Amino acid sequence: MYLSKLTLFGFRNLSKVKTFEFDKRYNLIVGKNAVGKTNLLDSIYLLSLGEGIREKKTMELVNYQANTAQISGWFLDSNQPIKLSINISPESSQKVPMAEKEEKNTAFAMQSKENFKKHFFINDLKKSAKEYRQRTFPVVLFQPQDLDLINGAPSKRREFLDLTIGQYSYSYRQARTNYDKGLYRRNKLLEQKEKYNSKEFSELLSFWDNFLRKNALEITAQRKELIAFFNKHLELNGASFDLQYSPNEFGQDEKILADEMRQRRTLQGPQLDDFEVHMLSKESKPLSQYGSRSEQRLGVLWLKINELKLLEDRLGEAPLLLMDDIFSELDLENSQRILHVSQNYQTFITTAHLEVLPLINFPAKVINL
Repeated sequence: MYLSKLTLFGFRNLSKVKTFEFDKRYNLIVGKNAVGKTNLLDSIYLLSLGEGIREKKTMELVNYQANTAQISGWFLDSNQPIKLSINISPESSQKVPMAEKEEKNTAFAMQSKENFKKHFFINDLKKSAKEYRQRTFPVVLFQPQDLDLINGAPSKRREFLDLTIGQYSYSYRQARTNYDKGLYRRNKLLEQKEKYNSKEFSELLSFWDNFLRKNALEITAQRKELIAFFNKHLELNGASFDLQYSPNEFGQDEKILADEMRQRRTLQGPQLDDFEVHMLSKESKPLSQYGSRSEQRLGVLWLKINELKLLEDRLGEAPLLLMDDIFSELDLENSQRILHVSQNYQTFITTAHLEVLPLINFPAKVINL
């Protein structure tokens, strides 16, 4: 499956109707900074995952001069073509925005954008978020910030696990959602323990412990499967890497409860998981502590290549590869490595640096913004 056409209206800084047609292999998106190159990738990412790259609130996806936004993509494969659409409008509004009918008045909406909601469509038929996610396509995003996977906060690495596994496993997404809800309720219980007598508190705590333990087992098991897959593909151009996973399993240490009662928050479980990327030579060394900048970049490249392999293995189709201005971070050798790998995928590359063009010695569609 590949993305043949994309239409945007009112999305981020792309306020007017814009249509883009793509090559089935390479698409080079060129333009100065702040013209919308990353936003174009963001719209593709949104069509896949239902959430934007930097989305914290739905309102952030709508252009400040628009009342609504619409993203539509047409996908082709050997079977029947499919159209995926996401419309974003005020929650109280029943009108579905159409990109072909651009509003003359694009003044800032009077409605509170805090109430904006996404509406999902497949071939113009409205679907639930769950139904939509079951028919979308896999995608891998490669950006300069991915160095955080090596030396950033543990939350960045957990997010990587969640986004990757969540693309092919509904049971993981469900367990993750359940766990977050249960964790919130357990933390509230610990914060407000004085509201309950001893028996009530003990019964409620036992209920949430059992609920969290069940979902934590699913989360940890699938994270371990990902780690095992990556560690079967250690080599990249003469260098070798692996992942050292540190699971924090829920309910394995009863001694922790005393600290939880004192600190009034949960101190165990997969919300505290982490992993390290190690480079293997004469001895294993964690890249975050002992890797050079070049070795860390190569480690990120190894992670992304394995992410592509994993999604293709689990879903049976090649992911779309989105590369956002990564050539400003990669040296010539690593740039050539990722371009070589990307030949197996429909690839979208953004750049403000035209010096990357000589590296692409194969047909590519150039989209100027």
